[in-house]
Amino acid sequence: MKTAWLVTLGLGLLLLVLFWLKLGANQEDGLLDFPIGGDFTLTADNGESYTLSDHQGEVRLLFFGFTHCPDVCPTTLLELKEVYAQLGSDGQEVETLFITIDPERDTPELLHDYLASFDLPVRGLTGSVEQVTKVIAAYAGWFDKVDLDSAAEYTLDHSTSSYLIDGEGKVRYIFSYEDGPERIAHIVRKLLP
Repeated sequence: MKTAWLVTLGLGLLLLVLFWLKLGANQEDGLLDFPIGGDFTLTADNGESYTLSDHQGEVRLLFFGFTHCPDVCPTTLLELKEVYAQLGSDGQEVETLFITIDPERDTPELLHDYLASFDLPVRGLTGSVEQVTKVIAAYAGWFDKVDLDSAAEYTLDHSTSSYLIDGEGKVRYIFSYEDGPERIAHIVRKLLP
């Protein structure tokens, strides 16, 4: 029941975001100030606390996923590797945040080991189910637990957007799963000095 409510809320917020995106599509730089997101505190894959507002001045790419994801999450991480290759030395100014939607299984240690295999400047974040759910809702994301008849027990369907966050912690662009590395790198550069 709670998940269904989150899905409904997430879809409603997503429609609002798409409306804002359409309104701002004619802006010269393509960047907007989306009315979603906000500060949060979660546990990083190194076991330390991570608060978004403690990283003022940094450009971040944020997306939601989980380590048992069979397709979307590894594909997104591989595409982000290409984004960093296109950014070259400018990529040092950008950090990727991977927030798990599966905190019951994705411990900081598991996140660390999983993300290390992608050779990216990516920080895994987790927390309690309540903490993570609150962050997902704040960013107009959604997920739904799907029971499986296998050893994996369940999987998660989830939103596939990635968010570009500026140095003030504001969401300035929302990338769809279909946006390629060239487009992502082009938009990210607009926030770099």
